[in-house]
Amino acid sequence: SELTTGLTAQNGMHTGASVNAITKSGTNRFTGNVFEFLRDKRFNSTDPFAKTGPDGKRLDDGLRRNQYGGTIGGPIARDKAWFFLSYSYRRGSVLPANLFNSQDTSALVYVPNLDEQTVDRSNIYEASMRLTWQATSKDKVQWYWANNHTSQIPSLTGSQLDPIFIAPEAGSNLVTSPNTYQLKWTRPQRSEE
Repeated sequence: SELTTGLTAQNGMHTGASVNAITKSGTNRFTGNVFEFLRDKRFNSTDPFAKTGPDGKRLDDGLRRNQYGGTIGGPIARDKAWFFLSYSYRRGSVLPANLFNSQDTSALVYVPNLDEQTVDRSNIYEASMRLTWQATSKDKVQWYWANNHTSQIPSLTGSQLDPIFIAPEAGSNLVTSPNTYQLKWTRPQRSEE
């Protein structure tokens, strides 16, 4: 058959590619990995709109971002049950070029203090676990859990223009921590011919 539109209703309503990845459900070997990812102001160019310091040079963005984590998986009972765990943590802070604290936090009108940039901080961790049980030669049961915890201070919701009108101190501390649970039972079906 020929597909003449973007994606089907099953895969989404936007144009572009659709990737369907299916991970292995278990192995009788223990495997895993660890990783580290670092971004720092020393590796970045300066923002052309950044404030100029007393020496006439543009100030850096103050970026410090660190992300690390790992995975591990293996057997619980050989050829019967397996587990897989993953975890990553990202923390960071940045000094946005055009976001300043207020001169007077009690004032009704936001007037930026150009000597005091706002520090945008975020902490994110993601964790997941999958347990797989081969109940019979045909029946497989999988349980999956994932959590994505985000903490961002300050959180100025809305458009990119909000820092012009809203003092960073008026932003809230955004904390979200949704959990996802899934229980799946699969059994191959065959058609009678």
